[in-house]
Amino acid sequence: MRKGMVLVTILGTIAVLSIAGAIGAYVINQETGTTAKTINSLKALRAAQSGVEVALTEIKKGDIDCKSATCSPNRVQKNLRYGNFDVSINKQSGNRVRIQSKGIYRNSVREVIVEFSLGRGNFYPFSINGTYHVENFDGGKWSDAYMGVLKFADESSKEQMEDAGFTIDYLTNPQIPRVSNINADEIFPEETACDYGNYNSDYSLNFNPYDKNGDGIVTVCGKTVTINTQIEPTDDKFNITIAAQQDIVVNSNANGVFKKTGSIETGSIENIDIKVLAKGKILLNGGKEFIYLTAKPEENYNILLYGKEEIVGATQDFIKITAGEAETKASNIFILTEGKFTLNQNLNSQYLIDQTGSTKQYTNWVVWADKGLTAHGINSDASAHYPRNMAVIVPEGNVSFKGKWDFAGSGLTYEEIKMFCNNGTDYGISGVYKNLFCELKRQIENGATGGKIKIEKWLEY
Repeated sequence: MRKGMVLVTILGTIAVLSIAGAIGAYVINQETGTTAKTINSLKALRAAQSGVEVALTEIKKGDIDCKSATCSPNRVQKNLRYGNFDVSINKQSGNRVRIQSKGIYRNSVREVIVEFSLGRGNFYPFSINGTYHVENFDGGKWSDAYMGVLKFADESSKEQMEDAGFTIDYLTNPQIPRVSNINADEIFPEETACDYGNYNSDYSLNFNPYDKNGDGIVTVCGKTVTINTQIEPTDDKFNITIAAQQDIVVNSNANGVFKKTGSIETGSIENIDIKVLAKGKILLNGGKEFIYLTAKPEENYNILLYGKEEIVGATQDFIKITAGEAETKASNIFILTEGKFTLNQNLNSQYLIDQTGSTKQYTNWVVWADKGLTAHGINSDASAHYPRNMAVIVPEGNVSFKGKWDFAGSGLTYEEIKMFCNNGTDYGISGVYKNLFCELKRQIENGATGGKIKIEKWLEY
């Protein structure tokens, strides 16, 4: 009897212990599973956060463009060691952008939603992502004087810009407009517009051309165009385009390859529009003034020089304008190259631009060279009723002004660029010149964000 009671007691104890063990094992398994799920969830969240960070970085760099109606590309996916993410980027109203990032690790899914507004990156009238040197910047105080530069070649260059009133910022992660982003085909005339030559054969210009087809523009075309003469119109217009699919070679040593003489006070010519366009290089071998204008136009003067690969050579004054300007229309000079713009000027009295005629409307000078600029300074000592605006844009190269600047001008601002794009016709700016202002505006606005992103909402699920 006693033995039976002992056996019952032992079996009861074993049963109780078994139940307790089962309960303990269940609790341990539940806690272990919960811990694993928590770890997986945290890794999924980390993947989702990484997706947001990658998308923001690419938007800042400009690899994802959200400045138009939609973001492009609008999706980013990546597999990580601790999971993967799938990100969608969508443009909202105005300047707002929404990032939705889904992070996945094993069976866990987490989501991060971020909404932010884009800021426009800074535009400096003097934008130089390289070393800047100036020999003698002695024209006086500038207005709208802002300069973004990587570094100065010497302390003197920095001091001279500060003495002229420039506010200087040192560039980090600059998003500077590039000539290489321009659709150059849009600035070249159609072959049907050519008065002389065609785009499939070389052409040598040995005489003073005229408007053969009567469209109001003298157009000389060629595979390579060689200029061996002085070009000076005999009528009341100076509207000429030289266009080459490869190089333009200037061998003329005339005092003004492109020249118009006349009274500096009366409207002795209707308008002046000179375009020299090469999909290769513009090679200057003449050694004298390249453009020399003494005739005052009734309207305005416009000059566009585009050498895709390079503009290089020896000149005296590169552009010399002694005539005054009309009262109703703005005048513009654009010098553009995807490569370097290099002028070999030997005398200190020679200038990149020498304008001694008075100006009564806006005058805009844009020197835009992707890989660098070497030239003398600018002279403009006549009266000005409106600003003489200047921009020097070099996104990837050094700038060296070896001569003297006798010029106290005004920096060409983003607000003015936008004005000339949106309302250019009000100032007599049309055609390719208005389009170039719009291209500058587009690149400034689309040139990533200059690091300016304002986070307005960050939600994690």
